[in-house]
Amino acid sequence: MGVVDMGASTNTGATYGAVFDFTSFSGSRGVRPTAFVGFGDDAQNSLGVLNLFDVGRSASPVSTGASGNVLFTTVAPTSLSGSLRVRVNGVIRYIPLYTNQT
Repeated sequence: MGVVDMGASTNTGATYGAVFDFTSFSGSRGVRPTAFVGFGDDAQNSLGVLNLFDVGRSASPVSTGASGNVLFTTVAPTSLSGSLRVRVNGVIRYIPLYTNQT
């Protein structure tokens, strides 16, 4: 678990909780990385992880509403414009992305 304490400072704008970069400090990359983040569950019974991630835990809700300045929007997006490629249990899937919301 990690916490980024923003405090009252006005110098911490555009702060990220985590940043991942792949690079090659010497020469060209010799292999293609599989993913930026990998999730797995080695449960030995039927009590495997229920969700991939949890956004807006009850103790720390995220901003919601109809505007474009919220983490979770309450209205449908309007324009399909690409997708994120993900692999789920070895199968490539795509999560659609939208350019705006109302």
